[in-house]
Amino acid sequence: GGYGGHLVIALKDRRQVTAIDFNSSAPRAARPDMFQRTATGEVRDDANARGWLAAGVPGILAGLQLALDRYGTKSFREVVAPAIQIAREGVPVAEPLHRAITTVSPWMRRDAASARLYFRDGEPLPVGAVYRNPDLAAMLEALAADNSVESFYRGEIGRRIAAAFQKNGGLVTAEDMAAYRAREIAPLVFHWRGCAIHTAPLAAGGLTVLQALGTLKALEWESRPAGAARTHAFVEALRLAWADRLQLLGDPDKATV
Repeated sequence: GGYGGHLVIALKDRRQVTAIDFNSSAPRAARPDMFQRTATGEVRDDANARGWLAAGVPGILAGLQLALDRYGTKSFREVVAPAIQIAREGVPVAEPLHRAITTVSPWMRRDAASARLYFRDGEPLPVGAVYRNPDLAAMLEALAADNSVESFYRGEIGRRIAAAFQKNGGLVTAEDMAAYRAREIAPLVFHWRGCAIHTAPLAAGGLTVLQALGTLKALEWESRPAGAARTHAFVEALRLAWADRLQLLGDPDKATV
């Protein structure tokens, strides 16, 4: 189902820029103390990053459907056809994918479905091997038959996803799946040097980019001569923006930002 994301759309004919928020949402049962910590303050077993407790309601399909419905020129059935073909027939494993699988192999080996998809004879798929995902192809074919992602959230597929969460200690329920909605929102806009930079608002990472640019603008960074001081200012702008992101930012629907 995918995690989630954000999309910025620029429409040439309407001279309009808009954004779609389809970030993953936390299940209603999520609580601040849901992850156990070690004596040093780390989350035990990386449970906030890997596994069933780490996953929320997937937003990708809802977001792409909303973009397609409002601004697309083709049907869902048409645009999903290439993805079905790729998932069923497969693609050769390139070096970056092989390296990624190898890097996370200690965690992926623990999950039977991941091991079946990304391993062969107990080892990560080698470069040149064909990676296929027939279950994904079957799911997308079911959605294509409906010409909609509705059943992924409010039908049999959504109920099966929720049942898997419950079976494996996750928190997402059928009600969480059914309640999920992508939404169209106004993008953030930053003006500098004759350009208008548009980005999706929180909980996307675009605000961090705009904060770094705002710092550089205040420093009149573009007029500084090339050299160590100019590079240092650039690095510090990024560092400070990232520190503020970790300390101060969150979902504005759930927290005061």
